[in-house]
Amino acid sequence: MKKTILGVSLSAALLVPSSFAAASEDGRLTDEQKELLEAKTEYVQSLPKQAGVQSGLSAYSGKRLTIKRGSFLAWSKDEIDWYYNGKKISKSSGFQDVGYIFPNVVRAKGIKRYYKSTGLHKWRAKKTHSIGSVTPWGDVEFASTTYTDRRWVNKKGKYGKD
Repeated sequence: MKKTILGVSLSAALLVPSSFAAASEDGRLTDEQKELLEAKTEYVQSLPKQAGVQSGLSAYSGKRLTIKRGSFLAWSKDEIDWYYNGKKISKSSGFQDVGYIFPNVVRAKGIKRYYKSTGLHKWRAKKTHSIGSVTPWGDVEFASTTYTDRRWVNKKGKYGKD
């Protein structure tokens, strides 16, 4: 049993680059760590059309904006779905997903719509990427960075940074 646990521990240690596993001595992220965490991908997908609830006849087109941040060692994903018809946005919703491999820790801090009008919705998503460890008594973090991504979506199916 001890050999199995030791073997798994050594295998896991080999997967994590040593420069990524250790924060710099002053508690800040190294340049390599910052580069991996700040790597960001953004794309839009079409969603199935939705029948208009209020108009009864017109269909609303839908889109999903996805923002991914990080690498395979520590990642976060924010998604914003919205339905529009050129005159207004019928609805929008947000979702967050995070994941990490030890010794990294990623925490979703929430995604929130902070502005809403008939033709424009604004969203804010926060997440924290840390180098540290999860313990039964709480998280131990050696270095941490909080990111806030702000995006707007409109009635014409367009989006942008806020």
